[in-house]
Amino acid sequence: MKNLLIAGLILIAFANSVKAQQAAQKPTEADKITPGMTEVWDPEVKIVQPGITDNDPPADAVVLFNGSDVNTEWEDSKGGISKWLIENGALVCVKGSGVIKTKRKFNSCQLHIEWKAPSDVIGESQGRGNSGVYLQEQYEVQVLDSYNNRTYRHGQAGSLYKQHAPLVNVSRKPGEWQSYDIIYTA
Repeated sequence: MKNLLIAGLILIAFANSVKAQQAAQKPTEADKITPGMTEVWDPEVKIVQPGITDNDPPADAVVLFNGSDVNTEWEDSKGGISKWLIENGALVCVKGSGVIKTKRKFNSCQLHIEWKAPSDVIGESQGRGNSGVYLQEQYEVQVLDSYNNRTYRHGQAGSLYKQHAPLVNVSRKPGEWQSYDIIYTA
């Protein structure tokens, strides 16, 4: 009888505890989130004029290549004049000329690049139109002719080279323009 009484008291205590916890967890009117609580108005988002045509950069963009002069914004890896050429308004890498880098220093940025691999398909894997966009001399976003070209996952076009593979391979045929929008946080 004594054991039954103790078990009954424990059961009543447990039931009261559960009831108290449920009451404490019920949100009050003051706890409810209203739409206005999630609307941040200040500071306002800066307004930037978009380009006049679809291909024009926004007004606040730093244009690193204007289609006519490589040496205004670019230099070779030693700080000298670039040996890259301009053909039909496009910057063209000369085999054996090495890398080029911007004269300006950038931290966090949003970078839009347009590129194309050579029309003539020569080589395979990493030997086909291989280049890259280097960010602060630490990271490389891979530029590669990945169209029908098997190579390792984290070496495909669009990969963070040897660190992260792209989610998909959307490479166009060699000789067709491709583009990347890179958002880099330093």
